[in-house]
Amino acid sequence: MIIIKKGKSNWRYVWIVIISAVVLGGGALIYQYTNIEDWEKISIFHFLVKEKPDYTDPNRELSDKELLRYARSNFNKSEMMFENIIIGRHNGTAVRVTFPCSDICPGNTMRVIRYDVDIFECNNTGGLVKTIFIPRGIALMPEEFCFPKPIVENNIYEFLETL
Repeated sequence: MIIIKKGKSNWRYVWIVIISAVVLGGGALIYQYTNIEDWEKISIFHFLVKEKPDYTDPNRELSDKELLRYARSNFNKSEMMFENIIIGRHNGTAVRVTFPCSDICPGNTMRVIRYDVDIFECNNTGGLVKTIFIPRGIALMPEEFCFPKPIVENNIYEFLETL
Protein backbone atom coordinates (compact mmCIF):
# COMPACT_ATOMS: atom_id res chain seq x y z
CA MET A 1 0.00 0.00 0.00
CA ILE A 2 1.27 3.44 -0.89
CA ILE A 3 0.82 6.08 1.79
CA ILE A 4 0.47 9.56 0.36
CA LYS A 5 -0.27 11.46 3.56
CA LYS A 6 0.40 10.29 7.02
CA GLY A 7 -2.37 7.89 8.01
CA LYS A 8 -4.14 7.99 4.62
CA SER A 9 -3.73 6.02 1.41
CA ASN A 10 -5.06 6.74 -2.01
CA TRP A 11 -5.98 3.71 -4.11
CA ARG A 12 -5.73 5.73 -7.29
CA TYR A 13 -1.97 5.93 -6.83
CA VAL A 14 -1.81 2.19 -6.22
CA TRP A 15 -3.59 1.56 -9.52
CA ILE A 16 -1.34 4.00 -11.34
CA VAL A 17 1.72 2.12 -10.09
CA ILE A 18 0.21 -1.25 -11.12
CA ILE A 19 -0.83 -0.02 -14.57
CA SER A 20 2.56 1.62 -15.12
CA ALA A 21 4.32 -1.63 -14.25
CA VAL A 22 2.12 -3.57 -16.68
CA VAL A 23 2.66 -1.04 -19.49
CA LEU A 24 6.42 -0.94 -18.95
CA GLY A 25 6.61 -4.72 -18.72
CA GLY A 26 4.56 -5.06 -21.91
CA GLY A 27 6.82 -2.55 -23.64
CA ALA A 28 9.85 -4.60 -22.68
CA LEU A 29 8.19 -7.71 -24.08
CA ILE A 30 7.33 -5.96 -27.34
CA TYR A 31 10.89 -4.69 -27.64
CA GLN A 32 12.22 -8.25 -27.33
CA TYR A 33 9.96 -9.54 -30.11
CA THR A 34 11.22 -7.53 -33.05
CA ASN A 35 10.55 -10.36 -35.55
CA ILE A 36 6.95 -10.07 -36.79
CA GLU A 37 6.59 -13.89 -36.68
CA ASP A 38 7.10 -13.74 -32.92
CA TRP A 39 4.21 -11.31 -32.34
CA GLU A 40 1.76 -14.18 -32.27
CA LYS A 41 3.49 -15.38 -29.08
CA ILE A 42 2.46 -12.28 -27.16
CA SER A 43 -0.95 -11.60 -28.70
CA ILE A 44 -3.74 -11.76 -26.12
CA PHE A 45 -6.21 -12.85 -28.77
CA HIS A 46 -3.82 -15.26 -30.48
CA PHE A 47 -5.88 -18.36 -29.74
CA LEU A 48 -9.15 -16.69 -30.71
CA VAL A 49 -8.23 -15.07 -34.01
CA LYS A 50 -5.29 -17.06 -35.33
CA GLU A 51 -6.06 -18.63 -38.68
CA LYS A 52 -4.76 -22.10 -39.18
CA PRO A 53 -3.28 -22.84 -42.60
CA ASP A 54 -5.21 -25.18 -44.89
CA TYR A 55 -3.19 -28.35 -45.37
CA THR A 56 -5.84 -30.12 -47.46
CA ASP A 57 -5.08 -28.43 -50.82
CA PRO A 58 -2.32 -30.42 -52.56
CA ASN A 59 -1.63 -27.52 -54.97
CA ARG A 60 -1.25 -24.81 -52.32
CA GLU A 61 2.26 -23.32 -52.05
CA LEU A 62 3.60 -23.66 -48.48
CA SER A 63 6.07 -21.18 -47.02
CA ASP A 64 8.96 -22.30 -44.81
CA LYS A 65 7.07 -20.96 -41.79
CA GLU A 66 3.90 -22.92 -42.65
CA LEU A 67 5.89 -26.09 -43.23
CA LEU A 68 7.60 -25.74 -39.86
CA ARG A 69 4.33 -24.90 -38.11
CA TYR A 70 2.85 -28.11 -39.51
CA ALA A 71 5.92 -30.12 -38.50
CA ARG A 72 5.77 -28.79 -34.93
CA SER A 73 2.01 -29.17 -34.52
CA ASN A 74 0.35 -32.01 -32.65
CA PHE A 75 -1.58 -34.68 -34.51
CA ASN A 76 -4.07 -37.36 -33.55
CA LYS A 77 -2.10 -40.61 -33.79
CA SER A 78 -5.12 -42.89 -33.97
CA GLU A 79 -6.78 -40.84 -36.73
CA MET A 80 -3.63 -40.37 -38.83
CA MET A 81 -2.10 -43.83 -38.39
CA PHE A 82 -1.11 -45.30 -41.82
CA GLU A 83 -2.32 -42.19 -43.71
CA ASN A 84 -0.41 -40.98 -46.75
CA ILE A 85 -1.26 -37.45 -47.93
CA ILE A 86 0.06 -34.50 -49.93
CA ILE A 87 -0.30 -31.32 -47.86
CA GLY A 88 0.78 -28.84 -50.54
CA ARG A 89 3.84 -27.70 -52.45
CA HIS A 90 7.05 -26.21 -51.10
CA ASN A 91 9.24 -24.36 -53.60
CA GLY A 92 7.15 -26.00 -56.33
CA THR A 93 7.69 -29.58 -55.10
CA ALA A 94 4.88 -31.70 -53.65
CA VAL A 95 5.18 -32.37 -49.91
CA ARG A 96 4.11 -35.88 -48.92
CA VAL A 97 3.32 -36.78 -45.32
CA THR A 98 3.14 -40.38 -44.21
CA PHE A 99 2.21 -41.71 -40.78
CA PRO A 100 3.85 -45.11 -40.34
CA CYS A 101 3.22 -47.23 -37.28
CA SER A 102 4.17 -50.68 -36.12
CA ASP A 103 4.22 -52.84 -33.04
CA ILE A 104 2.18 -50.75 -30.57
CA CYS A 105 -0.28 -48.68 -32.60
CA PRO A 106 -1.43 -45.98 -32.49
CA GLY A 107 1.04 -45.04 -29.74
CA ASN A 108 4.09 -45.45 -32.01
CA THR A 109 2.64 -43.55 -34.98
CA MET A 110 5.13 -41.03 -36.32
CA ARG A 111 4.84 -38.33 -38.98
CA VAL A 112 7.31 -38.16 -41.88
CA ILE A 113 7.25 -34.90 -43.85
CA ARG A 114 9.22 -35.12 -47.09
CA TYR A 115 9.32 -34.16 -50.74
CA ASP A 116 7.41 -36.49 -53.04
CA VAL A 117 10.39 -37.26 -55.30
CA ASP A 118 12.88 -40.08 -55.84
CA ILE A 119 16.06 -39.86 -53.81
CA PHE A 120 18.04 -39.40 -57.05
CA GLU A 121 16.02 -36.28 -57.96
CA CYS A 122 16.31 -34.69 -54.53
CA ASN A 123 19.18 -32.32 -55.34
CA ASN A 124 17.21 -30.91 -58.29
CA THR A 125 14.35 -29.89 -55.96
CA GLY A 126 16.53 -28.15 -53.37
CA GLY A 127 15.89 -30.90 -50.84
CA LEU A 128 18.38 -32.83 -48.73
CA VAL A 129 18.68 -36.61 -48.62
CA LYS A 130 18.74 -37.75 -45.00
CA THR A 131 18.15 -41.01 -43.14
CA ILE A 132 15.78 -41.48 -40.20
CA PHE A 133 14.50 -44.51 -38.29
CA ILE A 134 11.02 -45.69 -39.36
CA PRO A 135 8.98 -48.22 -37.35
CA ARG A 136 8.84 -51.64 -39.09
CA GLY A 137 7.43 -54.66 -37.27
CA ILE A 138 8.88 -54.72 -33.78
CA ALA A 139 11.96 -52.74 -34.81
CA LEU A 140 13.10 -49.43 -36.23
CA MET A 141 14.68 -49.48 -39.68
CA PRO A 142 16.76 -46.72 -41.29
CA GLU A 143 15.20 -45.22 -44.42
CA GLU A 144 16.32 -42.41 -46.72
CA PHE A 145 14.00 -39.58 -47.73
CA CYS A 146 14.27 -36.28 -49.55
CA PHE A 147 13.52 -33.66 -46.88
CA PRO A 148 12.79 -29.95 -47.37
CA LYS A 149 15.70 -27.82 -46.11
CA PRO A 150 13.64 -26.13 -43.33
CA ILE A 151 12.84 -29.56 -41.86
CA VAL A 152 16.54 -30.50 -41.79
CA GLU A 153 17.86 -27.11 -40.65
CA ASN A 154 15.40 -26.99 -37.72
CA ASN A 155 16.16 -30.54 -36.54
CA ILE A 156 12.60 -31.79 -36.77
CA TYR A 157 13.92 -35.37 -36.83
CA GLU A 158 16.95 -37.14 -35.40
CA PHE A 159 18.87 -37.72 -38.60
CA LEU A 160 21.37 -40.53 -38.86
CA GLU A 161 24.87 -39.72 -40.00
CA THR A 162 25.70 -41.52 -43.23
CA LEU A 163 29.17 -42.53 -44.32
